[in-house]
Amino acid sequence: MTRLGSATWMVVALTVGGCGSETTVTPAPPSASSATTATPAPPASDPTPALIRRVATLPSSHLWTPAGDTPLPFATHHPQGLARVGDGWFLTTVGVTTPPIKGAARPPFDRSPGAGVGHLIAFGDDGAERARITLGEGTVYHPGGLDTDGERLWVPVAEYRPRGRSIVYTVDPATLAATEAFRVPDHIGALIYDRAGDRLVGASWGSRTFYAFDRKGAILDRWPNPSSYIDHQDCRGLPDHLAVCGGVRRYRRPDAPSETIRVGGLELIDLARRAPAWQMPIELFAPGPDPRPMTYNATWCDFGPDAAECAFVPADQPSTLHRYRAAY
Repeated sequence: MTRLGSATWMVVALTVGGCGSETTVTPAPPSASSATTATPAPPASDPTPALIRRVATLPSSHLWTPAGDTPLPFATHHPQGLARVGDGWFLTTVGVTTPPIKGAARPPFDRSPGAGVGHLIAFGDDGAERARITLGEGTVYHPGGLDTDGERLWVPVAEYRPRGRSIVYTVDPATLAATEAFRVPDHIGALIYDRAGDRLVGASWGSRTFYAFDRKGAILDRWPNPSSYIDHQDCRGLPDHLAVCGGVRRYRRPDAPSETIRVGGLELIDLARRAPAWQMPIELFAPGPDPRPMTYNATWCDFGPDAAECAFVPADQPSTLHRYRAAY
């Protein structure tokens, strides 16, 4: 794991198989006055949010404790985003009927739009489906990572290609009644509710660009993602302008360029500073013949006062909700 922004540590390299994702951290040389003394506690004036200081003490992910697996015996297709409201879970997923074809479109698109159906599914802790709706229209059928402002869900649905247009919906978690909120002329693959700023932050295809919107869709800001070791797939807004995102990225193997290695990770993003605040490669994988990283798509995390709890739905149908816990 990596804590960013500290004057005590220098990030030297990010490399996995020569492609750039294993974090190597080297401590700065100690001064003569500090070499034989313990590191002091952060001063009372330390502006670092307490949540970042807690999360930075989490053990490596392979030491996290499994907290239960729940099979999802309904049609989950290709899961994308996961959110929790009250005692219920909400899963976005896409059922592709005609896959997009690369090279079969004119610029600025690199592929055809394909066809499919976007779903939002409500289910309980027992894995039983409670309700579902379809979202989108025409070639806009790919729902992404969703979030909640405490009263409603915010769900982006996009064309299944870079630069494709998107529709953002608000959904009543009690009834699943959906209302179109606004449209975006870019692919929004994940949406975050910034609690401290009362605004929405969307991530483009591969999370290479972030957009800040007001509730009516006016673009308040945009910035390039300074982090690149994973592509964010699903995020959740937290206090103090923070957000937690899960994601994955494929890296080509130097010994077999036609093959790839999938690396997953979790990241805390400081939406005010527009920079990552903490990163952790995820060494947890879905069981079975396709061992995807747990953060492959649908990811939800909560950072309580004593422990972190995360839930993942990495596998396509048949899917399972995997839960893990780690004490600080």
